[in-house]
Amino acid sequence: MSPGIGSIGAVSAPHVYALPKSQDVREAADAAKSKPVEKGSFGDVVSQALNSLQSLQEQADAAALDFATGGGTELHDVMIATEKLNLGFQLTLQLRNKMVESYQEIMRMQV
Repeated sequence: MSPGIGSIGAVSAPHVYALPKSQDVREAADAAKSKPVEKGSFGDVVSQALNSLQSLQEQADAAALDFATGGGTELHDVMIATEKLNLGFQLTLQLRNKMVESYQEIMRMQV
């Protein structure tokens, strides 16, 4: 016969639910405040994202080529690189679609 749910509930870990010490919270807050906020134009952000996507493309291509030529790259590494590229591309495509949609909506506004 299997033990009831009550026996599982008897196991508790109070240290898991303990709140962090206030000193740790203050240190984390101070570290967050000390980081400078980078200000850039929207174009810079988009340009950086596209450069990152291009880097992912190059990594996926290199991994696929290395795997195809019998290099040291494993199949799962190729698939991971390809999926990272796919996710990055899908995100970029959705952002582009949202920007175009926003632009079209602004152009439809009557003055």
